[in-house]
Amino acid sequence: MKLSTLFKLLSFVGIVSLIYGCDKYHAKNLSGKYYCKVHHQSWNMTSSNIDTVYYEYLDIKQDGEYVVVLGTPIHIDSLWKEKEYNIGSYQNYMKVRFKNDQVFITTSGGGLAGNTSYYYEGVKE
Repeated sequence: MKLSTLFKLLSFVGIVSLIYGCDKYHAKNLSGKYYCKVHHQSWNMTSSNIDTVYYEYLDIKQDGEYVVVLGTPIHIDSLWKEKEYNIGSYQNYMKVRFKNDQVFITTSGGGLAGNTSYYYEGVKE
């Protein structure tokens, strides 16, 4: 094998390793413990409504190239550079966005008889 071919092959392998390594690095930067202000709203047809604000710690974990948020694994490419991740639609959805050392999460679930939503705004500790 020629030296130039070997150099090209090693360069390619190095670049691919670097790309995958960067994903894990960015996932690690997002994972951690966040102190969150949580706004919880819930309503149903029986006029039983909840509208409350409280504070809690939220652990966001790294699993390889994934960041696990509220039990949902999200590939780092969906969150990198302040992208907003969306899953679901209409009344049943989850939105996640990281900005600097903050996290913003909205979850909503329900149907015609009612709905429950949570909005998390947290700072990494």
